[in-house]
Amino acid sequence: MEGAGMTALPHSAARRLERLEQDALDQQAHARAMQDAIERLHIDEANAMRRRKATRQDDPAALGVVDGEIADIRKRLDQAQAESLRRRDAASIATRTLTQTMAWLKALPYGAVLEAVDFEPVTPRKGMSAGDIVLDLRRQIMDAQRELAHLRDAVPTRDELVEAVTRHVENLARDGKPRLSAIGGLSVEWPRALPHQFAAWFAGDVLVERLLADLGDIAGKVSEADRGARTRELRRQLAALEYSEEAAVCLALESGVNVHRRPDASPQCVLGVRISKAARKAAA
Repeated sequence: MEGAGMTALPHSAARRLERLEQDALDQQAHARAMQDAIERLHIDEANAMRRRKATRQDDPAALGVVDGEIADIRKRLDQAQAESLRRRDAASIATRTLTQTMAWLKALPYGAVLEAVDFEPVTPRKGMSAGDIVLDLRRQIMDAQRELAHLRDAVPTRDELVEAVTRHVENLARDGKPRLSAIGGLSVEWPRALPHQFAAWFAGDVLVERLLADLGDIAGKVSEADRGARTRELRRQLAALEYSEEAAVCLALESGVNVHRRPDASPQCVLGVRISKAARKAAA
């Protein structure tokens, strides 16, 4: 399905989007059907309770029959409520996946070209099910995401900290520096600066030294260049893992395994596409 202004999809991705739309509709229908079943069971329970009230209290056999009916209805009600919760969750996940995917497509820049990605075949190893593959891939995805978060929040090296503090003080000094002129006599124009901006101008070295002293011995071990290289490598690994995860999810669903996509599943992986680099270069 392509809306107004939406990027054209490769045939395989269009089929995937159709399946996402149908899955969302199916899951919502299943959730409604289970809610209807619960309402009918509540009615059955109320009717059984009325029959029990109308049954002679001195007739143990008759009471036993009605009590058995009530117990059976309540057991089925408990099962239906648990199943209803599962189906509501499934409907919510399917709807969220579709919504996120559509939002991603609509947010693509004008002229973006999507190309289909050939998924690596996913084959369960001996003793593993399709569901096991999904779980294993998700563990690897979480590991990569954690490392990316660690790199993003990593402390710079000492040299990088010194450079950053020095640059910060230099920027402050520019705002604290007065303008002098000797034309027609000395003229000094003082800026409307804050005290620390004046301090950076007339005692920048002292301020740098003091700020670094306040940082103490804090220093990271990985340079910005190394962090950048590792980040790019992890993002490539993460993309490959997420494409494999989508292939495993599809295999599991086809095998009848009850799995759902992650809340943060990548829309382009769900669709099996990537933005064409060739098209981006041509447009540049």
